[in-house]
Formats: sequence, structure tokens, C-alpha cells
Amino acid sequence: MGTNNLKILLYFFLFILGSACHSSGPVKRELALADSLMEENPDTAMYLLQTIVNPEIMSEEEYAIYCLLTTQAADLTNVSHTSDELITVAVNHFKSSNNLTLRAKSHYYMARVKEDMQEPIPAEEHYLLAATAMEKTKDYKQTGAIYTHISEFYLQAGRYEDSHAMQQKAYNNYLLAAREERNLSPFIIFLPIVIISILLFFLIRYQLFLRKEKKHLEKQEKQLSTARVTIETQRTELNHLKRELKAVQKNIYNSSGIVQKVRMFNNIPVTSKEKPTLTELEWNQYLNILDETFGFVSSLRKSYHKLTDIDIRICALLREGISTAHISTVMSMTPDTLSRRMQRIKSEKMNKAKSPYSLDVILQDTSLLLSLSVNYSKFA
Repeated sequence: MGTNNLKILLYFFLFILGSACHSSGPVKRELALADSLMEENPDTAMYLLQTIVNPEIMSEEEYAIYCLLTTQAADLTNVSHTSDELITVAVNHFKSSNNLTLRAKSHYYMARVKEDMQEPIPAEEHYLLAATAMEKTKDYKQTGAIYTHISEFYLQAGRYEDSHAMQQKAYNNYLLAAREERNLSPFIIFLPIVIISILLFFLIRYQLFLRKEKKHLEKQEKQLSTARVTIETQRTELNHLKRELKAVQKNIYNSSGIVQKVRMFNNIPVTSKEKPTLTELEWNQYLNILDETFGFVSSLRKSYHKLTDIDIRICALLREGISTAHISTVMSMTPDTLSRRMQRIKSEKMNKAKSPYSLDVILQDTSLLLSLSVNYSKFA
């Protein structure tokens, strides 16, 4: 059986013996025993504290020590603190006490409790109060330990400069403690402290570097977001300009002499001796302006490769809303010949024999024309 286990058994024996002899007496002995076990065996210390019956009937001093030791045991056994009720008793009692060690200890564990309860501001206040009280005791080792915990607290909060300052104070106190340990080699004392300080220095430098990189990244993301907004604004303006351009092109188209001449065909009576006609030059002018404005001719040629020049002319007049009677005259065809030609254009050359829409409706509706183009490309 190891030395530790023998020590624990001895403590238990003394505790049981003391309890048997003083079952109704003061509990100072039990508290002292729990305190002596705390650092090496906090689980055993917690067990001893839990065996104390009715701790609230203790004296004010004993109850404050009991609350402090219970909070300390919970902290050392990694029990998450959810209430500050017990440690508040200790803080209130020792804040005016001459026992600076207990005052510092109560503030330190109040800070630990507040940190677990996600209350960083009071946690920081009590950490600093603990350090201030412990400095007055000249217990440099414990003061250094408290400053080390404060440094870790600041480091977790991202306060790297404050963390570095606290680590420097911890180092100074450890240095003072080492000078008082005359029986120990300075090299053995200083080496781990120096190593820890160097590691912490580089860790803080690395954290500062990460924070700088994070700010740089956030700046780039902000610039990217601004650029996206600018691009979206420019895209909106471009779409607006495109609409204006189309409106201008449409106005030019509508005011074109050749377009007006074609549209006037419907005003000529079928029985009139005056017959609608277009010269080759006029045909070229009409098809060119129709294509420049709406892309109509090039779209037909690209989507429906079987269409001839005659078919294109018929489709152009149908799109303009010219009646089939006038189209047959312009194209020098009989109405029956034109009708059969239009049927072939729709069913054979555009592959839409089953479409419920007539050819003139299809040609005048852009969405239907595009739909036909997609469908026809599957069979071409």
C-alpha cells in the first residue's frame, strides 16, 4: 500500500476517533483535517465536509471556513459551480478579517465561481482583490499562482496585453519566492518558470498575430462585401440601360419608313387595284432593321435550319401582323399555296405540328418562339 493511501487511512482513523470523542463538540478538527487533505486528495476532503451534519449551526468563523473549503473542494474536483451562495458567506466574513490569506482565498474562489457562472466582470474584480490581499502576506508563491490564473483568465478573453502583464507579475513573485527558498538550487526553481514564461510569451505573440490576421481578413471580407454591393448596383444600372436601349431601338424601329410601309399593307383593301409590294432593296432594309432591333431573323435561322429565305419573309410579315391575304399578294402566292406553306413551316420545319397555337401567334410571342427553339433543338 502506498504512502498516500496510508496517510488517508490515518486521517480517517483520526477523524473517526475525534468524532467519537467529540460528537457534540466543535468541528474545528474536522475542518482542519479537510483542509490538510485538500491539495493532494480533494475528493477525500469533499467527502469529509459532506459528513458534517448541520454545518449552519457552527460558529460564524467555522461556517465561513466550511463554505470556503466546500467551494475549494468542488473547484479542485472539477465540479462546475452553479451558485455563489456558499462562497458569498466566506467573502462577506473574511473581507474585514485580519487573516489576509483567507481573505485572498475567499476572493479567489468567488472569482472561480463567477467564471463558471459566465459572469466575467465580477470574476475579474475578485481575482484582482485576491491578488491584492495575497501580496500583503508576502507569500510570493501563492501570489504568483493567483497572477498566473488571472493571466489565463485574460488569455481566454482575448486580452493578450493584460495577460502578458499578469504573467510578468507572476514571474516576479515566483522569482521572489525562489530567493527565499535557500535550500533549493536556483537553477531548479527558475528553469520551469523561465520555460513557462517563454512558452506563454510565444503563445501571446501568436494570439496577437492571429488577431491581426483576423482583422485583416475581416477588412478583406468588408471590401468584398462592398464590391458585391457595387457590382449589384452596376448590374441593376446595366439592366436599366439595356431596357432604355431597347426602348430607343423600338422607337427607331416604329418610326422607320420601311416598317411604316409594311404596316400600311393592312390598310389597303383586298379588292383595290393598288397591290402591296416590296422591292429587293426594301426587303433587305426591312429584314435588317427587324433583326437589328429584335434579333428576329438571326434567331430563326439559328434555331430552325430548314427555313428558306421565302419562309423567313413570310414569318417576318406574320410577326408584323400583316394579314395572310396581303402576304399572299406580296409573296406572289395564292392564298391556298400560302396556307400550305405556313403549315409546313410550323409542322415540318419547326416540328410543332401538335402545338395549339397558330404560326402567327407563335411568331408574335417571344416566349413561345423561344420555347419552340428549345423543343426543336432536341430533334434537330
